[in-house]
Amino acid sequence: MEKLGLDVESLFLLGTGEQAAASGEFVLEVFEDKEIMNNLKYLQPAITVAREEAIIKAVAVMIEENNNELLKQLKAAGVLPDQ
Repeated sequence: MEKLGLDVESLFLLGTGEQAAASGEFVLEVFEDKEIMNNLKYLQPAITVAREEAIIKAVAVMIEENNNELLKQLKAAGVLPDQ
């Protein structure tokens, strides 16, 4: 049986790339937050949360892209109507 959706390597590359980009973006937001920077005891927890948010965003992108590929494959196979 043919595999459906994206292959593991594609998902891994997509997820790690998205996580790295989002992590940089979210961590930059932390460093731009004057409130956090004025009270450094919040810096490490804020960075941790930013990294965790980046992981969640990466997983969401992986799911979305895999769903798009599944939909394309199902339409191509005639399982779903092409609308």
